[in-house]
Amino acid sequence: MKRAVQTTIYKAIEDFVSYAMMTGQAVSIKGPPGIGKTFALKYLAAKIPGAKYIELATASGSMNPATRLICDHLDIRGGQQHCGTMWRSLETYFEQELRYRDDELESKRTVIFLDEAQYLKLNILKDILSLSENYKATFVLCGNRSLLKRTQAVDADAFGQMGRRVARQLELTPPEDEDFESIAVDFDVSGKEAYRACVAFGRATNSIGELVRMLNDARLQVGDGPLTIDEIKAAAAVGKFGLKALKTASLAR
Repeated sequence: MKRAVQTTIYKAIEDFVSYAMMTGQAVSIKGPPGIGKTFALKYLAAKIPGAKYIELATASGSMNPATRLICDHLDIRGGQQHCGTMWRSLETYFEQELRYRDDELESKRTVIFLDEAQYLKLNILKDILSLSENYKATFVLCGNRSLLKRTQAVDADAFGQMGRRVARQLELTPPEDEDFESIAVDFDVSGKEAYRACVAFGRATNSIGELVRMLNDARLQVGDGPLTIDEIKAAAAVGKFGLKALKTASLAR
């Protein structure tokens, strides 16, 4: 995996994960799409011994599929076992890990990153937080701004209670100009005009992800050389944002 660019988003997530690992508690991270949450989680999961990255979806947010996903990533083989039996296996896993740490036999701590965690149903969310409270199991719940929230009155209070059981919550803000500049540096952008174009494009899309995609397209034009305003304008013109993106790039002039 590519090295991590030290954007304000990445550094905030890294610090938050360090807190979760130090305390053995569940934390939540939420923010708008395209700001680098998923990249940061995948990068940290690859970097941290014992960390597991799991991406949820609409179909995997309920009790049975979510339990199986977690068990599979921890190499707990449940086969066709009942969900309750698999959950007891999970409890045993974290209970044993906690005992080993208490006995100082090993320092291993499993860290589970649950991305797109806004898809988690109430019952599985309750059980995940119970694992954290009872066995100091470290869960990092990450998602969009609907994470730990529901708009329907019947669920809103219950999810609000779950939010209060999370040790800490990090709400990420949109990227800053310095984040877009850091990405430009990483792509070897050359010239003030090109730098201003990157910032303008980032502001218009409000997305680190879109800026990275555009610069990757520009990189295809020059290989390993520096990226100039010409390659950036050409990539922006044919990208997802079309003329709008080309116009934002031209703001650098």
